[in-house]
Amino acid sequence: MLYKMGAMLVALIITGCAAPTQSDVLNSSKTAEVESALNALTNRVKNLEEKLALYEQKNNQNSVQLQKSYPVGSKALNVKGRSYGGIVRSGPGKKYVKILSLREGDRVTLVERSDVILHGYPWFKIITTEGVEGYQWGGLICSYGEESIGVYMFCL
Repeated sequence: MLYKMGAMLVALIITGCAAPTQSDVLNSSKTAEVESALNALTNRVKNLEEKLALYEQKNNQNSVQLQKSYPVGSKALNVKGRSYGGIVRSGPGKKYVKILSLREGDRVTLVERSDVILHGYPWFKIITTEGVEGYQWGGLICSYGEESIGVYMFCL
């Protein structure tokens, strides 16, 4: 800080301007600190943006791989399975109205696989043992049938 103050004093003597006050020197120092903090934050934001872009790229690649593991699109099924619990909705997605909740182990029939994918699993049109039709996410279902239909796993 003394070096900065001395350098400013020499510059002012040479240029013929008035000598800086202690307040001027402190404000200059604070400005430098603020600029340094701003640069550090800017670099951090750039770093986070790069990490986010890499994450999104990797996530899209994983999603494509998962979708390739079974045929994409609606497919008529007639496969027995069980739910791991969760919400049954009026359509294939979280935006649809809740019809009912299933408990872990409730038996269902998978009627159709929709082309709506969430976190690598499709939504399925199901029928409960009580005859209620609705949609449940494949990540909450196991099946007794084909492995490649897109459910979480085979039922044990």
